[in-house]
Amino acid sequence: IECPWLSPEWSGHGNFQTTLKAKLEMLDPSLRIFLDSVELQEGSEWQSQVENALRTCKLMACFVTPTYGQTKWTARELALADELGMRIVPINMLAVGSEWPPRGLLVMASTQYVPHDAGADRVAQQIHRTFQQARYKRDAEAALDTAKVAPP
Repeated sequence: IECPWLSPEWSGHGNFQTTLKAKLEMLDPSLRIFLDSVELQEGSEWQSQVENALRTCKLMACFVTPTYGQTKWTARELALADELGMRIVPINMLAVGSEWPPRGLLVMASTQYVPHDAGADRVAQQIHRTFQQARYKRDAEAALDTAKVAPP
């Protein structure tokens, strides 16, 4: 399954997240986009579902709010994404002029964020473009690996 991972932060941005998910699905209907507020069922074993979903995703788009990365689960998601070498697209939900990267998110220091106030269309296009680049890179690396194994 190829999917971008939309890492939420519960601070009133649910409509933006679901709108963004819908726009990404319109850009590429083959994508399976994981958004935990949609995917997880009440009473489910959500911790293992989150980890399994994150391990199958190729890109993580995280909604960076003032408290993102300070909660146990957002910190774990980000650490696992970094460990897996996943492309990370931070969506800056902070007030204009806020410090970047926010305290505790040094992993994002060299990553260009997408400002959420650019609108869901632009944010979706940037996530989709980054995902396509990651897909192309992975396919090119697989072709090189195949060429190395193939006899002359």
